[in-house]
Amino acid sequence: MTTTLPVLVVGATGSLGGKVVDELLKRGKNVRALVRATTDASRLEKRGVEIARGDMLDLGSLVAAMNGADAVITTAAGYTRGGKNAHEIDTVGNANLAEAALFRTSGTRRSPRTSSSSSASRSSHCAREPSSTRSRAWRATRSTRAA
Repeated sequence: MTTTLPVLVVGATGSLGGKVVDELLKRGKNVRALVRATTDASRLEKRGVEIARGDMLDLGSLVAAMNGADAVITTAAGYTRGGKNAHEIDTVGNANLAEAALFRTSGTRRSPRTSSSSSASRSSHCAREPSSTRSRAWRATRSTRAA
């Protein structure tokens, strides 16, 4: 019997992330969700989702959550919840996620990023090359694709 590696979903407790989890489970995929220590994950656990406790602002927890994952899908967005560190989640958190994917020990082969803000955008800025002032997360993600 072959065991398939899990797909790590970051943002699985959110609206868009929940839909991603639904679709992955419907397709028979093993799913692992990165969930903060203070967040209730019982709904995901009842559906057979493996829970990895961590935070996008904690690089070590991201590396641990990615360990042994086949792919990573992130829908996490701090701006949707507001709060004092929303901007940090959206910038540093996503940079940490890209950096964690660079660790060869994680075994992660793919890491697409999905967000409702980019899908709802009127412009096509997502398809263009970023300017030199864009985040290091984009550059790090691009370098993992070339590897």
